[in-house]
Amino acid sequence: WQINPTKIITSGSSAGAITALQAENIISNRGKLAAILPEGFDYAGVMSFAGAIFSLNGKPEWKNEPAPIIMFHGNSDRQVPYDKETMMGIGFYGSKFISDQLSKENYAHWFYDMEYQGHNIAGQPMFENHNEIKTFIKEYALKRRPLIKHTVVKDGDLKETETKSKLKDYIEANFGK
Repeated sequence: WQINPTKIITSGSSAGAITALQAENIISNRGKLAAILPEGFDYAGVMSFAGAIFSLNGKPEWKNEPAPIIMFHGNSDRQVPYDKETMMGIGFYGSKFISDQLSKENYAHWFYDMEYQGHNIAGQPMFENHNEIKTFIKEYALKRRPLIKHTVVKDGDLKETETKSKLKDYIEANFGK
């Protein structure tokens, strides 16, 4: 098919974003599931629209530098945790948590942090953030520039909502009361 495997960018929204981030974390850690991939394979970039990483073993690690990642997430999301939702070392680690980890290691990423937005933003970037996505693809994924960016979006028309969530909020948002 004449596909250049060094130019593959993965993306997803909500559960798809969880899948994209999870896959990159497995590749970065050279996990057992990554063994079927060609030696040295990695994505050119990862785009996550309201995603997280699920872990059974505490906070996720990045043993090797991941592909550049752009994450869009609302800080009032109750369906996919913005920061983290854990119990006894099992849980979801969201965009804020991942961004904090990547920043500490100086790994290329862009966190597009949307104040007082909920899970409704999971599809929004595909329609309203074309310029940011094009910049990410060009500068981060293709040119491999080691950029770290945190964009906070405040919409003055939005009323202030609770941003601290609990495991109970996640369960109710996804499974009902």
